[in-house]
Amino acid sequence: MKYYYLFMLFTVAAFCPGIAPGQSRQYSATVIDAESSAPLANVNIIIKETLKGTKTDNNGLFTLRIENDETLVFSHIAYEAFEMNINDKNPLEIRLKRKVSQLAPLTIKAPAPEDLIGNKPFFIIDYEFSGNNLLMLGFNNGEFDSRLFLADKEGTIITTIPVMRPEQLFRDCMGNVFLITKTTACEIKTDGKNVELLYPVARDEFFYVYNKLAGHSDGHYFLKDYYNGNKSLVYYNYVVADSSYNELRVIEDNDAIQRSRWGGYFDGDEEDVDFMQRIINKPVYAPLLVVHDTIYIFNYLSQVIEKYLPDGTLEVLTPMEYGNENSFRKEMCFDTETGKVYALFLKNGISSIREVDCKTGKTVNSLSIPDFVYIDKIKVNNGNLFFLYKENKTDGFKKLYRMKVDS
Repeated sequence: MKYYYLFMLFTVAAFCPGIAPGQSRQYSATVIDAESSAPLANVNIIIKETLKGTKTDNNGLFTLRIENDETLVFSHIAYEAFEMNINDKNPLEIRLKRKVSQLAPLTIKAPAPEDLIGNKPFFIIDYEFSGNNLLMLGFNNGEFDSRLFLADKEGTIITTIPVMRPEQLFRDCMGNVFLITKTTACEIKTDGKNVELLYPVARDEFFYVYNKLAGHSDGHYFLKDYYNGNKSLVYYNYVVADSSYNELRVIEDNDAIQRSRWGGYFDGDEEDVDFMQRIINKPVYAPLLVVHDTIYIFNYLSQVIEKYLPDGTLEVLTPMEYGNENSFRKEMCFDTETGKVYALFLKNGISSIREVDCKTGKTVNSLSIPDFVYIDKIKVNNGNLFFLYKENKTDGFKKLYRMKVDS
């Protein structure tokens, strides 16, 4: 909570990203299958060693502003990557070859999930990790006795305290855990035996600040903000030593921005506003993760993994090969203990996670959670997968389960 006022001061500032002019021209072409000549949708095109790019529409067409001597990189999950140097005689059709063989990620066989609650008379609505222990938010002996539980990772209860009107637990990018109620946010402090709730602050003020914290590395904090109805995402690099900041990355869904300029979609009643916020103005999904002081932005708009040095310098762009899969939930897990990154998938109600190789953009291992339909709050910690599952479909009570990720 000591960072609260520092970031409160930072986040009240407004930033206006600029665009440097340069000599360029518009280049339009169609990407097709090399054998069938069928147009290919959702092919990712980026200008090599830059962050500029686009993707093809349903007719395989794309338009991109380019300059001579640049290189375009074309990538698609089912096709071989292709590079093309820009000159005055570039083709109007780009042909991509299908991958001859595509190995599926290695499926890990793991023991069945273990119920950490068992016959204990309480149910869980949220949980987080605190060192070697678990913090669990739930109800004891019924719906009205809400409590915060401290337990070891075997599910054995160490201590518990009552809480009023709880909603969730929140973990910030520094590893601090907070209790969120309907009106207040408090930092949770524990010495492994006892639990305290400290530094209460108004719930709305808390989220105004902490929702903007994306990550941190040695001497740097990375903050984010949304503009244009959540269609533009901006990351900032805040340097602690001199209290300076700079714009790290701007990611914009230009197609969605153009669509929003067509005018109002609905009549403006409550249902229409809710649909507008959840669907039409759904935020750009491009999470930032700090892995061993290396910054990665998983840009699912352009289907690339962007790797940055600790000072914010772009180092590598890697096309990803799984982001366009229909079963991808656009949700990720990061194991802070092992440094491994996982992508979450859902098909026919069954969830699975795949380890992401940040160097290649491919998924290398897959773990399915069978017999548990529509599980919730999937997290990975120290090689173990945790999730909540509602056994009885007639009530809202959930139990906490654990299973081994690494075989």
